[in-house]
Amino acid sequence: MKHYHASLILFLLIPAGLIAQQNQVIYDSLARQQILFGPCDRGALMTFGDYADYYHDEYKHYEPQKDVMRELNRISTEYLHINIILGTWCHDSKEQVPRFLLILDEMDFPMDRLGFIFVNRLKTAGTTDISELDIELVPTFIVYEHEKELGRIVESPAQSLESDLLEIIKE
Repeated sequence: MKHYHASLILFLLIPAGLIAQQNQVIYDSLARQQILFGPCDRGALMTFGDYADYYHDEYKHYEPQKDVMRELNRISTEYLHINIILGTWCHDSKEQVPRFLLILDEMDFPMDRLGFIFVNRLKTAGTTDISELDIELVPTFIVYEHEKELGRIVESPAQSLESDLLEIIKE
């Protein structure tokens, strides 16, 4: 129930609530660097400091498994929403998020049903309360159908991002 309540709140806030968002940059003393913080848009990933370099490199060079992508493209995503909780200071976020976005792009997943919440090293997101989501590691990709959490990929995939996503959606 705890995850359901938080999921419902974030489902309502993200991505629809990002309409008036601004990409906020703060200094994270634990990471000892400037980071994106709170709800931000995809464009921030592609333009923010050295994160942008990682983004473009990973996006360009990742090759999703064709057989899994064919299967993903056969499944309706009409009622799916995805929130990504990540940190621009985090190596796994730099690697996995661009790859995940490439997969979503190849699925023609609507970007208006995708939300980004950037956290600091303490896994907080400013005025966006994510405490009930129990985020311990980033990135965390949370897949919802309507308001119900179907599953999540935490930090790194068990098999591959596309295979793990397929497993979540199929169930």
